[in-house]
Amino acid sequence: MANLFRSKDMTYVQVTMVNEAAQAVVRKVGDFGKLHLTDLSERDHPSAQFTNHKKRVQQCAYWLKKLQSFRQVIERYEVPMPKGGEIGDMKDSGDKLMQVKDYLEPIEQELTMNIRYVEQAEKHINDQLEYRCVLQVCNDLNLGDDSQDSQGFRQRSLSVEGKAPLLPSKYDIELLEPTERGLIAGVISQNKKISFHRMIYRVSKGANTYVQFIPIESPFSDAEGEEVYKSVFYIKTVGSHLTRKVLHMCKVFGASTFSLPKSSEYSEKLVELQRDVNDKERVRDLTRNKIIDILSKLAGDERGVEESPLLRWEKAIAIEQMTCQALMQCQFHITMMNLEGWCPTENLEELRIVLAGAVRGTGLERPVLTTEMDGVTPPYGATRPTYFPKNKFTTPFQQIVDTYGVPRYHEVNPGLFTCVSFPFLFGVMYGDIFHGFCVFLYGLYLLWNEDKIIAKIKNGEVSDMFQGLFAGRYCLALMGFFGFYCGWIYNDFAANTIPLFESGWDPVEENNTHVPNGLVYPFGIDHQWAHHQSSLVFTNSLKMKMAVTIGVIHMTFGIVLSLFNHIRFKDTAIHIAFEFVPRLVFMLFTMGYMVFLIFYKFMKPWEVGGVIPHPTDPEQDWLAPNLIQVMIKMFLSPTNLPPENRLFEDADTQQRLQLFLLIIALLMVPLMLFGVPVAKRYGSSCHSNSIYGSLNGQSSATDEEWGGAVSPQDGLIDGHMGSDSFGAAGHADHEEHSFGDEMIHNGIHTIEFVLGTVSNTASYLRLWALSLAHAQLAEVFWRMTIMQYGLMSTLLPPSIMVFIGVAAWMSFTFLVLLTMDVLECFLHALRLHWVEFQNKFYLADGIAFEPFAFSPEKIY
Repeated sequence: MANLFRSKDMTYVQVTMVNEAAQAVVRKVGDFGKLHLTDLSERDHPSAQFTNHKKRVQQCAYWLKKLQSFRQVIERYEVPMPKGGEIGDMKDSGDKLMQVKDYLEPIEQELTMNIRYVEQAEKHINDQLEYRCVLQVCNDLNLGDDSQDSQGFRQRSLSVEGKAPLLPSKYDIELLEPTERGLIAGVISQNKKISFHRMIYRVSKGANTYVQFIPIESPFSDAEGEEVYKSVFYIKTVGSHLTRKVLHMCKVFGASTFSLPKSSEYSEKLVELQRDVNDKERVRDLTRNKIIDILSKLAGDERGVEESPLLRWEKAIAIEQMTCQALMQCQFHITMMNLEGWCPTENLEELRIVLAGAVRGTGLERPVLTTEMDGVTPPYGATRPTYFPKNKFTTPFQQIVDTYGVPRYHEVNPGLFTCVSFPFLFGVMYGDIFHGFCVFLYGLYLLWNEDKIIAKIKNGEVSDMFQGLFAGRYCLALMGFFGFYCGWIYNDFAANTIPLFESGWDPVEENNTHVPNGLVYPFGIDHQWAHHQSSLVFTNSLKMKMAVTIGVIHMTFGIVLSLFNHIRFKDTAIHIAFEFVPRLVFMLFTMGYMVFLIFYKFMKPWEVGGVIPHPTDPEQDWLAPNLIQVMIKMFLSPTNLPPENRLFEDADTQQRLQLFLLIIALLMVPLMLFGVPVAKRYGSSCHSNSIYGSLNGQSSATDEEWGGAVSPQDGLIDGHMGSDSFGAAGHADHEEHSFGDEMIHNGIHTIEFVLGTVSNTASYLRLWALSLAHAQLAEVFWRMTIMQYGLMSTLLPPSIMVFIGVAAWMSFTFLVLLTMDVLECFLHALRLHWVEFQNKFYLADGIAFEPFAFSPEKIY
């Protein structure tokens, strides 16, 4: 966890090697996986090596696409392929692209030939089956049978196999060639049937045609392998001109039409078609089995070893592509090559060992590693990357912070404090014993079955949404725990209370009220408040005060964290005296005073009824004043304290204290507004040694102004005329800013802070608002489903109504309170951290440490 407070120290390194060792060295650096590369290539005038590596990257992309097409064929034929386990490494000897070409081209040729034959056989079989269905329909017409009614027909379905009955229609027509007698028969897709029928009606103008459709039960497979349902149709037309129009419409709608034999040849033709279909199906099945055998060898070893040649080649080509992309960022000379980048300082010795092992046994010269301590200077304006080692617990919280912005190098990282503050603020908004425990149990379920779920994710058996939820399993468990904990404080169990301790209020049956009995409820809210007529008023007041208190503490902590940044970046007294101290004083003397009044009002006994006594009578209690009115009057009329705003027994003491706090707070505004610009203009010795300063991004003084270079651990880069770790310009850029520009810039941030002190504090009231909404929704669901329409309903027998009520309550609870409300509280807690907390100290304009590494997520 300590590594999350500040990023690890980074050192700029340079690796010099001979060109012959470049490939092997870069591969070892990728296996090392802790070097953030710097692009040294000259894109305007690329070298010959850069051009060659770029072409090779394109070739790798081509073969990766080719391998992906093989994967799609494997999935299409449902061939199992191992997705877990370790994948064997490819041999480093030889050209990977030539090897994959020699391996895949024979397989591709054989697969292409067999797949093309299967597709042609499928098309031929479908055509023959369609033709057979047409012949069955026409054969069942029995046109010469005079005993049948020429206007009646029986609707029956048609099967592709010819075993099911047909849907014939008996009409007094002769079954001859369509071109001779105007009879057209064929097959069309059922989703085009209505449009086809309508178009035939329009072409024939509603006359001289008769159309009949007979659905086919079994579906056909199209070219993409999808099932398509079709229908047999036959059309009787009058006139050769109309027949040609109808045939043209059949082509337009993709319908298949067939020539019909003479009536005496129907039986022989059906037998011939069935024999042809059987032969084609037998050959097709043999060819398909051959395709599956080829794909099985490509997808996995026949002996059952969980090692897929396809995955091995994908890994090898992906590594080759990433290696060439890294080589494109190197600087080539005649016989030597330079590779530069950022490496964690603690891993420098490990990097030396890796580089030495890259050329061991090859006879090549050992690569030379030089660092900033040896005089290596990064490119002008380079920015040190930010590197936080993460684990399963800290990853989701760090992602919450990085989504807003990556911390600067050595800047205080909010991710460390977010690990606790984020789930806690969620719990304050979501506080409910039952609902929080449900979320907590689900988080524990994900943690308990972690290994099983990870295996399913590797096998691709879970959705992307669930993967994102599983990635935040520790955050989800803590959110549920704090929701459960705050539920005990609120004494809220799904809109019900739990009598943990003896109540401090005794009910009075005469007037249905409660009177205090002198007992103090040890923990949480007294359960008797749930039965009081002013229960909502009391809980709202408590939650509002608690939200303001938490908000002020949270924001004050953010201001205190800015001091650590000032100290770390060696800011002089200018920023501490004119930024940190005024901001802290302004916050504490305004909103901090309100928090003090909240606790003071909590601890002092107040008279609930009666009139306001004279302020000079110290022995008599008075009504509790409204704190909002006290704060408003403090700013609008500081010299006048109304009796109803009196909190202290001595009204003069309260008035003098509030006046003192207000004057000091107002004096902090000009200090924040003019302090830094004036000090920089008239006192150059007070210039800051880094650009952190305030949150306004002021330019820093150069290293020369401070008597020499600063160590790399201090976040500054030696040389290049004062460029620093944040890529800001040095003294020359500082001179470009006029005093007016400094004033405007500083004024904007001062106004933002002063106004934000009030608005950010008010924003924390969402802690109360979300808690109120959650409690009211839970109460509505409980009363409407369980009570009103469950236990007290007389529409149906009580047992049935209770069952319906409980089912409805469980459904509403899950859909609204356990899903939608969880997401809502999550988003509001996110906003409180991004806006109200982090803007007090967090710049969030750093660059993430992205090492060149052959990690699985980058390869696959």
